[in-house]
Amino acid sequence: MQTYPAYYPSQYPYSPMLNPQQRLAQMEQMYPQFSQQNLVGTQMSLPQQPQIIGIQGKIVSDFETVKSTEIPLDGSISYFPTTNREYVYAKSLNLNTGSSEYEIYKRVVEMPQEQKKEEFDIKAYFDEKFEVLEQRLKGGAKNGRKSNGRADNSDIEE
Repeated sequence: MQTYPAYYPSQYPYSPMLNPQQRLAQMEQMYPQFSQQNLVGTQMSLPQQPQIIGIQGKIVSDFETVKSTEIPLDGSISYFPTTNREYVYAKSLNLNTGSSEYEIYKRVVEMPQEQKKEEFDIKAYFDEKFEVLEQRLKGGAKNGRKSNGRADNSDIEE
């Protein structure tokens, strides 16, 4: 037959009439290795887990999937990009009305701007006009006047 050690009330005083804080103080006196002061030091020595912050949502195929997807009830926004990367849907809960609100963002692709041939180059235009004028002044200065003494500008190209 197995015998158990006898515990006497004088060795481990325990009173069920004490409130929980008093009983905790008694337990800390009996077992000092488990006291709150010792446990605080061990908790601080543990490495802290980094808190990962991310965007709520998931990739969806269409707007109907967004409408049926559950979102957090705290009013934060969840984002739902489409699989073809054409749209991003944003869904949140309006805390005043209790209904879902949606926003749709469409992808805009900017085409690289090429040098257009139709652009008007004012420097080239005036260079050409000055060359034409210079050629006419050198070669046709004698025929440039009419009998009334005024220059005839009707034959200069614009």
